[in-house]
Amino acid sequence: MTNPRFSSLTGHVPSKDRIHHHAHTLVANLAADRLLSGTADKPIIFLCHSLGGIVVKRALTYAQTRTAHKVTHEHAIFTHTHGILFFGTPHHGTPKATWLRVLKRLGAAASLGQRSRPSALVSALEHESETLQNTADFFAPLAARFRVFYFYELHPTALPGWFGRGAARRGDYVVPVSSAVPAGHDEAERAGIAADHRGMVRFGDPGEVGFRVVVDALVRYCAEAEEVVRLRLSEVEETGVAEWWWWWWRQY
Repeated sequence: MTNPRFSSLTGHVPSKDRIHHHAHTLVANLAADRLLSGTADKPIIFLCHSLGGIVVKRALTYAQTRTAHKVTHEHAIFTHTHGILFFGTPHHGTPKATWLRVLKRLGAAASLGQRSRPSALVSALEHESETLQNTADFFAPLAARFRVFYFYELHPTALPGWFGRGAARRGDYVVPVSSAVPAGHDEAERAGIAADHRGMVRFGDPGEVGFRVVVDALVRYCAEAEEVVRLRLSEVEETGVAEWWWWWWRQY
């Protein structure tokens, strides 16, 4: 299942919905897709590019809270997730000026002129914005449950200057490594991909080093996913029974 509408900031301009709205929609869509395709019991491995990684982090923290009886199908998205591969995800954001140049390149300059106020999306993705800090804080306690791989861009992206049509194009890192690879997650893997922000998920040859590293991670994660999820579900079931007996004992 793919969700290209918020996968990248250098492909299509995302809608103006808030990140948590995208997260709620992702959980609902994924739960429906798994049920209708008969794969609701299968493990999940997310491959996230750019903003998509922020949405997935928010989606998992949301799914983790969906424990009421009528929404356990949404909680299952959390319990069945085994791995996450982040490609150029701005975990700590990027300077506002960089996002403005990215959106200008995509033809959004009409609404982001020099005198215009930045969009809500740009503000949310600004370096260390409140939105990103909250998302990071919510996700941090859960991160150790998953296999995580952070990929960062090794080549700058050609972006237009901000002052007029004739301004020279220059290269810039849309998501610097300091933002693509957050500190404090020692068990996570990390690697650079020899491409710019958009090209890091567009491999032209299966022999490319970056492609081989990605496939290697997927093979390893897939091999262990079913057993990890099975053990996790067993623990959840045992916890549920223990909580029920504790409630029953207190009643009597």
